[in-house]
Amino acid sequence: METQVAPVEFVAPRIVESFEDALIRFLRNMEEYRRARYAKEFPGSLETWAKNEWQLAQMKGGKRFIRIATGGPNHTGSVFCFVEVATGKIFKAASYKAPAKHARGTIYASAFKEYGCGEHGANYIVR
Repeated sequence: METQVAPVEFVAPRIVESFEDALIRFLRNMEEYRRARYAKEFPGSLETWAKNEWQLAQMKGGKRFIRIATGGPNHTGSVFCFVEVATGKIFKAASYKAPAKHARGTIYASAFKEYGCGEHGANYIVR
């Protein structure tokens, strides 16, 4: 049985957007991208994902950063990225509790590739 997945459609930002709205839009866009990518590369994986409730749902906020992790109710998962509260910049994880030094993108992006993330988390900086 082949799973049909609709193409990923980027949800564009509004002109003035609050941090919370931008963060929700970022998470929704990344989740749709990840689901479409996994459906294409690993047919049948979405059933396992749905059964384990595997998603970008685990968020833990600090004073400066919000940690976004993958996982489900029975698995802590791994860090997807960190989002700076003051600016909305996206950082790659240096460890489970700390972001890397340089920003990879922003949650206020007007195009998908400006997020600076792939299906596994924030991208490496290419020099």
